[in-house]
Amino acid sequence: TNLKGKKDDFSWVFDLQIANELVENFANQNFSEMIHEITNDSSTQTPLDSSIQLVMAGRNKEWKEDIVANLQSIPTFGNSFHMHKLENAGHWVHVDAVNELTQLMVDGLSNTRR
Repeated sequence: TNLKGKKDDFSWVFDLQIANELVENFANQNFSEMIHEITNDSSTQTPLDSSIQLVMAGRNKEWKEDIVANLQSIPTFGNSFHMHKLENAGHWVHVDAVNELTQLMVDGLSNTRR
């Protein structure tokens, strides 16, 4: 953990080597392939028909055209994959578009209760 207890308080400790390894590992992941596999395999669906809700930050330059096209090509079983683009959000979606993100979450949770 990054939180270290001291006598009467706590200290935040940051391990740069581990952080670098996590970022490198994340960058090497193929999440679109994973989503393709999950949404094309009916055996992975739960009885509640779970879904994947992908939120894209519209101002984040990491969303390259080929990545978006690949994600948009994903066929789904039972409406199990949705992409949402928040046009005015940068990398920190929860800060830049808190109201829109909250509404997506409310709508998504409301849909699972039906």
